[in-house]
Amino acid sequence: MGEASRRGRPDERVRIATEYRTSEDCIRNVYDTVFSKAQEVYGRTGHVNHELVGIEFAGEEIKQMHTMLISAHDQRKIPEFLKTMLDRFAIVVHVMEAWLAPPSDIAPHAHPERKDIIAITIHTQASVYAATCEVDTSARTVRKAELIKPDRLGGRYGRELPQKH
Repeated sequence: MGEASRRGRPDERVRIATEYRTSEDCIRNVYDTVFSKAQEVYGRTGHVNHELVGIEFAGEEIKQMHTMLISAHDQRKIPEFLKTMLDRFAIVVHVMEAWLAPPSDIAPHAHPERKDIIAITIHTQASVYAATCEVDTSARTVRKAELIKPDRLGGRYGRELPQKH
């Protein structure tokens, strides 16, 4: 009894939880969790699903991950799905297999120097973080990449980010 009152007023607990969910520590925790799951699935199957994952929290812990599988037919709707999910979840993660190639006139899927990757993009209302984790298809392994914070996200899955003044 009295445990809740020792943790602070409800509005203060909500403010602290909201700040945590957009902090670098929280983003790193989400990345580590999603990467581990992708690495495990890829190791077993040689593939990962193309999906959006809404993260639900209980305090500072990940409580549940709500997954939306993306079919080939629905890929063009990803920005719309992402916007809808960000209205419900503080963090939404986009996971997919892709190719990474040097800048060129050649499409990445046809480039002779292309690398197979698992792309992990973490979205909040105000920011985006991305990692391109290289895979070894023959060994079914995934190398964890550095998580970066780009200032913009272009391409067909991109979205406008709020400008900081």
